[in-house]
Parts: sequence; structure tokens; C-alpha cells
Amino acid sequence: MDEFTRRELSRQISGLHNPVLGGDELFLSTLQRLRTFCAAHGRAPEPAAPSVEENWLGRWVEAQLAEAHRGTLSGERRALLDEALGRGWALEAIKRG
Repeated sequence: MDEFTRRELSRQISGLHNPVLGGDELFLSTLQRLRTFCAAHGRAPEPAAPSVEENWLGRWVEAQLAEAHRGTLSGERRALLDEALGRGWALEAIKRG
């Protein structure tokens, strides 16, 4: 079982649905999954999507937005998200939410 599936099943079993923010390695691997999703679909993932992968990625982006609002999202991570989602990703997420 891969790490993503293990974590997703753990979240489903425990009822915890907030993505866990980890170190740089986890951030970068999730960012790569986000880039792949955006390239394939031409849009950002929706947190309420029926697809487990899209739902998880959408919630992860929301978690990054929450970090940005708290002032705890590093400038480097913000720049990487700007590159992946476009500079207005935070404003678009607020409008949707």
C-alpha cells in the first residue's frame, strides 16, 4: 500500500479530514501532485469533489491558504503555490469559500 493510500484510509477511519502539513519533502511531493492535477484538468482542485485525489488536493490547498492567512506560510512555499496555481490563487480560494 502506498503512503497516500495509507494516510487517506487512516483519515477516513479516524474521521480526521484535515490534511496534515509536514516537512519540505511532503510539501514538495504534494505540490507535484497539484501541478499534475492542474495540468491534466486545466484548473485547481475542488475540496468538495467526489474524487478522493481531487478532494484531498483541494483540502490541502485550503490548508495552505489558512497558513497564509495566519502568516505562517513561508515566502518560498507561497512562491511555489503562486507558480503552480497562478498569483491570484489565494483570492480565488477565498471567493469560492
